[in-house]
Amino acid sequence: MEGSKLSGKIKILLMIVGVVLAILTSISSFWLPKAKPQDAPDKEFSAIRAMKHVEKVAAEIHPMGTPENEKVRDYIIGELSDLGLNVETQKTYSSNLIWGEMRSGEVENIYSILEGSGKDKDSILMMAHYDSTSSDVSGSDGNNTFKNWR
Repeated sequence: MEGSKLSGKIKILLMIVGVVLAILTSISSFWLPKAKPQDAPDKEFSAIRAMKHVEKVAAEIHPMGTPENEKVRDYIIGELSDLGLNVETQKTYSSNLIWGEMRSGEVENIYSILEGSGKDKDSILMMAHYDSTSSDVSGSDGNNTFKNWR
């Protein structure tokens, strides 16, 4: 009987700790750092500078295989190259059944590897797709990410 009382108290304690952690996690969003201004040092992330790129990429509809998508690709490659990164592309052909309709076309990935400079020499590989849907400037898979940011 003694053991079951102890395990019941442990369960209650764990539930209380869980609730407290959930509350702290919820209110921690109020402690987020303020966005850095446009003139923040280049080594620091600035949301204002980043939004200029989002606005440029989301300026017009640019589904895969269109001249508009090529402009976005060239813009991204140019910006990454200006940062001193060695940018590469990877082309392939893709077909997907989307809402009952087969969509096919050449897709192109842009990538660059940022080699680590610390003692562990870890690398960073960032990736995202940059094409839009054929009906809006959304650079996402239907949740209008870019559209909502504009």
